[in-house]
Amino acid sequence: MNEATLQRIQELTEKVNQLLLAKETVPAPITVTEPEDEFITTRAPASELKIYPMLKDALPSIEEDFFRIQLTEEERKDAIYSCPRSSFMNYLPWSNYNMFDTYYRLDRSTQSNMTEAVLPLE
Repeated sequence: MNEATLQRIQELTEKVNQLLLAKETVPAPITVTEPEDEFITTRAPASELKIYPMLKDALPSIEEDFFRIQLTEEERKDAIYSCPRSSFMNYLPWSNYNMFDTYYRLDRSTQSNMTEAVLPLE
């Protein structure tokens, strides 16, 4: 090889080394992919609601933050004890006997249908 070719190879080698050094010193942007968790959801941003002027005139107390109002002890007791402790509940739970009976009938009809379907094949 002649001298010019060797000189050119040397220059290119130096340029490659400089590029490699520059690449090592400049950190590449790191993208971290977070694992998707089905139990983590994003919430909608909070919204400021504007009150209709007619509603504000009809209910002036609507502008107060209801949940941060400091009640006196007497007002708090009145609010708590004004609600009934319990109300009559008309609750009829599904009995286990009815569930068993329904399942038993369904199972018997399924067995019967399968038997009828298989017998002609024999």
